[in-house]
Amino acid sequence: MQNKTTLLKTYSNETEAQLDAMKLKEAGIDCMVTNGFMGTLLPIATGGVRLMVFDDDLQRARQLLETEEA
Repeated sequence: MQNKTTLLKTYSNETEAQLDAMKLKEAGIDCMVTNGFMGTLLPIATGGVRLMVFDDDLQRARQLLETEEA
């Protein structure tokens, strides 16, 4: 069975996405930032900077970022 990635969150700049990615990685959640440079320059055209996680980690990643934002 192949574990697919899914969109966790979109950002208007890469720095914010990388900070959240660091938090997830520190918690043992594999993730990746996509559309980095172009997502920052052309957020409307590219859909912004994307933070992707594996499907199996989606709920845990959401909870972690929601806790951090509160």
